[in-house]
Amino acid sequence: MAVTRDVLRRRKILWSLLRQVRVEAGLRQVDVATKLGVPQSYVSNYESGERRLDILELRAVCGVLRVTLPTFIRRLEKSLRG
Repeated sequence: MAVTRDVLRRRKILWSLLRQVRVEAGLRQVDVATKLGVPQSYVSNYESGERRLDILELRAVCGVLRVTLPTFIRRLEKSLRG
């Protein structure tokens, strides 16, 4: 299935938000990775779109970033509308 321009645009917004929330939390990729028990490349890969997160992984990332999943989703929805 081909990825449409709109889908790619929305994914880029998601990747950007993941990075933004991490930076707002004052964390480096390596800090997040350490707390998740994964290599730093895991964080780099999901922030760049090379890896997709399932909902449980996203929930764990949100926990490390000190933001609830519902709050993250609200921010994502606002960014997608904006």
